[in-house]
Amino acid sequence: MAETGIKDNLCSRCAPVFQNPFPGVVGDESSLLQVAIDVDGKDFEHSAVTKRCFICRRCWLHMGEEKPTLRENDVVWMLYRLDHRSSFGDPYKDCLDLQLMIDWHILSDPQREYGLSFVITALDELPSPRIPDVRRLPPATGSDQSLDTLKRWMQNCVSEHSQCDGGIHNQDFIPSRLLHFEDSGDTWRLHVKSEDGDPLDTRWIALSYRWGQSKHLTLTASTYNAFRDGMRISELPKTFREVIQVARMLGTNYVWIDAMCIQQDSAEDWKHESQQMHNVYGNSFCTVAASWAPDPTGGLFHERDAADIRCGIFETQWATEGRPSLANVRVFQRDAWNDQIHRSPLHSRGWALQERLLPSRFISFTEHQILWDCNNARKCEIFAQYPPREYSEPRGRSERVLNYLTAESWEEEKGHMSLALFESWRDVIVSYSMCKLTLPTDKLVAIGGIASLFKLWTQDSYFYGIWRSRIFDFLLWTVDDGKGKTKKSTACGAPSWSWASIEGSVHVQIIETLKDGAYTYPFSASVHWDETAEESPDSGEGKGFLLLHGYRPAPVLKTRLLGDPRRCNGIRANYEDGPLAIWVQLDAELGQLDTEASTECYLVLLRIAPDYDYSGLKGDLHTCSAGSGQGIIIQQAPEGPDDYYVRIGYFQSQHWEEEHLAHFGLHMDGEGKLVVIAEDRRSTFRII
Repeated sequence: MAETGIKDNLCSRCAPVFQNPFPGVVGDESSLLQVAIDVDGKDFEHSAVTKRCFICRRCWLHMGEEKPTLRENDVVWMLYRLDHRSSFGDPYKDCLDLQLMIDWHILSDPQREYGLSFVITALDELPSPRIPDVRRLPPATGSDQSLDTLKRWMQNCVSEHSQCDGGIHNQDFIPSRLLHFEDSGDTWRLHVKSEDGDPLDTRWIALSYRWGQSKHLTLTASTYNAFRDGMRISELPKTFREVIQVARMLGTNYVWIDAMCIQQDSAEDWKHESQQMHNVYGNSFCTVAASWAPDPTGGLFHERDAADIRCGIFETQWATEGRPSLANVRVFQRDAWNDQIHRSPLHSRGWALQERLLPSRFISFTEHQILWDCNNARKCEIFAQYPPREYSEPRGRSERVLNYLTAESWEEEKGHMSLALFESWRDVIVSYSMCKLTLPTDKLVAIGGIASLFKLWTQDSYFYGIWRSRIFDFLLWTVDDGKGKTKKSTACGAPSWSWASIEGSVHVQIIETLKDGAYTYPFSASVHWDETAEESPDSGEGKGFLLLHGYRPAPVLKTRLLGDPRRCNGIRANYEDGPLAIWVQLDAELGQLDTEASTECYLVLLRIAPDYDYSGLKGDLHTCSAGSGQGIIIQQAPEGPDDYYVRIGYFQSQHWEEEHLAHFGLHMDGEGKLVVIAEDRRSTFRII
């Protein structure tokens, strides 16, 4: 404890986790402690805000700007669970490496659920320096010390990271317009490529920020001449002034800001320039994000309390003769890097996602620290060297799009999406679906830049957020809350089978690495498009439908899906020769699904996994039970011909017998392999 000089506070609820003797195994082999308590809401707020309990404080901050107002007599239900971080092997093997998970919700608002995980490591087992010394952090992210740190990160990246140079596919791209300024002085002017030629320095910084409700200077027909003649930097909004300061410090004299480089009163100019945004951000020297600011008047820099982001150090009663190092432990929030990003106002917006994922280098000015994210590394101010993987990237897989769309893979992926690219696009869908859009009609347009890169490099066909070569895998999406918050929407023109038809979070089912290429897909599929329409399915405008060709299963009465209005575990699809137990998740509440349109629905089996023996395998594998099948639930469309259907949900089952396979047009051959029935017994579903 002398090394840090820091004494961390814990409230009377959280302290027993560390102050009681090391607990024994409870429940499964990895659980050490599990305690659920009801907490007075005002007391919880007092512990977090006034007493600054290390655990409660982070829970409070995690709820973000939209945290509910705690009223008198509100009760917060909290569950503490202490586990080994490894779920395989001897449960005591990694007992110096633990995780504390906290789940909580307000009893009067049970639909809002929260959860955090903390990584706990014996302090004496860590290399020196064993914890970050937060006393070295200045009180604001705009201090000379913080900006010097950022400058060192950039210098290291430029000199050491060859994969961060060159940008995306169009390396010769230069924006139509840029803000130009000298190394010093208070003047900037608008550089116009068509009139001035290429800039002297082809490196520019792109700004990612929220417009908010503020009224600020923009490029219009009436301001164009003034922008060309030159204006004072001091007259710009605070965020724009500070990004110029950062650009000068990083050695470039050009900045791209949409409000200043796209003519805001010209629909034609906006349409042309917005189609180049993926090039602007993807080929930028770096992109700087005003993550915390609600609008351009806020700025990049922010005062901070370093105690809100530092590691916690606790004395415990866990030490034993065999485990003396457990006397002192280091605690930090798992995935804190991403948590600081995602709870920032900017990154809740749909348009900001491609601005974050496309650049080779992305610098985020959050409320508490500067975060660095390039194709090679993630860095932050709180850790002097590289942050622990559990802090910055617990999945062990980068979000960086360019890490998957590499030059070496272009030829290999022509016309087909590899498993790595599937996972990358799956991550894009999941992250994007959690974001908000001012205009719901922008649902597919706002990720069009990312999609265009995938399309260029894979030469795959793209329809409403789904790729042709992996169409069955991307059709297996589910809504991600189960609380009735999501709903169907036609605002962006997406059909019912696309995840883009949902307002709310969605999840795409994984492809297991061991099974990729071994799945059986009983249906064939094609997407048809009205070629007379002016727009394409890339934009989501116009009409398109999906044709599924395969075996028509016996119908299931829709009343079997009643019960829980969203999740229906243990539902049985009753067939003549016995029931099939399935798990169902509807895309929206039954009231939104035109339930009067028909009394029957169909379980369309799209993918069934082979039978694998996982015995003896170790590691954190994402595996399903052998022979698990997944598909979508469709019903007859409320309008249109009899062969028109709409998607209403997802189903899966892990208990397949021979008679069950027959209901979906499958059977086992003499070698135990799945065989699809003959063509003459197939039908076609038109899903709109």
